[in-house]
Amino acid sequence: MGTLTTRLGLFKPDPDPVTGDDVDVTDLNNNADILDAAVGFFVCTSGTRPGSPWEGLAIYETDTDRVYVWDGVAWQQVATASGSLVGSLTASGTLTSSALVVDSIEIDPTGAAVGHLLRHNGAGKFASVAPEAADVYPKVSNINSALSISTSSLTYVNMTGATLTHTKVRGTATNLYIDFKSSWFASVGTGANPTWGVRVNGVDYDLATMGANNHNLRNFVGGARLITGLGAGSYSCQLRWKTNGDIINMSGDRLSLTVMETAA
Repeated sequence: MGTLTTRLGLFKPDPDPVTGDDVDVTDLNNNADILDAAVGFFVCTSGTRPGSPWEGLAIYETDTDRVYVWDGVAWQQVATASGSLVGSLTASGTLTSSALVVDSIEIDPTGAAVGHLLRHNGAGKFASVAPEAADVYPKVSNINSALSISTSSLTYVNMTGATLTHTKVRGTATNLYIDFKSSWFASVGTGANPTWGVRVNGVDYDLATMGANNHNLRNFVGGARLITGLGAGSYSCQLRWKTNGDIINMSGDRLSLTVMETAA
């Protein structure tokens, strides 16, 4: 009695000269058709997949433009340039400090425009979002302005024209680094000892304190601060200042404020 091959189901006549099968040209033609169909990918639709696939069989679905391979248990999709990848990627085991961390994946960029991103949403999953025009890590926000302002406040007040909004891409795994530089002068006396700070999320952080030895002479000051524990999101960063002595001024002085997300 004839048998069938394991993969393609080709008919193999029983070769026994007494009890065996006669070779029928129809069997030969059927075998040829099966071989022809099995060359390359098995072409089908999502509703007409082979009912008895063998391990390693690759199929192409004309209605979904997707490619799958049978692994002996289920159809596993193969990523292609034109087909959309469905399903999910999962990881098992415990991640360590040496594990690869993926925060965002650019999807379908078109020309000079930035495509959508799959971004980590903080709940162990990725979500598709429309990125900003320069959505890179680390992202830098800065201002560089000529200001004419003054204060005699003994407590922190806002420096007019010295604020910016920074979007933090990652969560608490990264920090917010703030750097500022400015020139200034005390209009009278020598007792001005101003302090500069930055308000982030309603909290004041000191940046630098400096004394003035002579009034009406330009002084230069700079300072930086690393702020930890902030999650992803939009943050308003407002420079502030105060003095414990005379009036302090900026009259056409230049001020630079830089905010950057950093891993250190």
